[in-house]
Amino acid sequence: MNMGKRIFFLIIIFVLGFPVYENKTWANQTSVTAMKATEGLITYQKQYKGQPYIELEGNSNAIKSINKTLKLHAVRAAASNKYNVNEYPYGTYETSVKVLYVTGDLISIVHEDYSYSGGVHGLSATISYNFNYKTAQQFNFFNVVNPNKQLSSVRSYISERLKARYNAGENLFEDAAETFELTKDTSFYFYKDGIVIVFDPYMVGPYAEGAIKVQVPYSVFKSK
Repeated sequence: MNMGKRIFFLIIIFVLGFPVYENKTWANQTSVTAMKATEGLITYQKQYKGQPYIELEGNSNAIKSINKTLKLHAVRAAASNKYNVNEYPYGTYETSVKVLYVTGDLISIVHEDYSYSGGVHGLSATISYNFNYKTAQQFNFFNVVNPNKQLSSVRSYISERLKARYNAGENLFEDAAETFELTKDTSFYFYKDGIVIVFDPYMVGPYAEGAIKVQVPYSVFKSK
């Protein structure tokens, strides 16, 4: 049931947005709302029809490719919001975005999307974008953690952390340490010593707990 909710939510994100991909009026629908300089890289927070996204400053082919991907998230969010508003009383779809890591060649940008189509509460999902911003290489989870050589070590580490947090009284599912899933689409972002895994509501804990984050140091898997 939990995975079913996530799959349904991701369908809204990635399917409903496609019809507006070829929108030729993007420039007229965009506004700059903030700017941040980190590690010599300037990033702007912009909006498309009220949905925020990050844009990197620069004219290289790599930067242009990354910016196209990042803007598309906001375009799809706007399309999903239009659909929810038209189809459901009080329906909405909103995204928020943060730059969580910029060091060396790496940047991590994380969207938190919220969809409401009725009921007690909506559904939340974390979508991460991890790039080498000099080459435009985008990393999924299995690009960083080798599924054949390193995944078992990472899984064991996360399991121990979740057990410890549950035993310390954190509001997690009793079986969270055994039932969580790690796939190539697992949401994560870089931090200075490794990666942070993000489990959305219902994955390892109830909705009220929000997203559960687990830091995994490089030392857990880089030497494997």
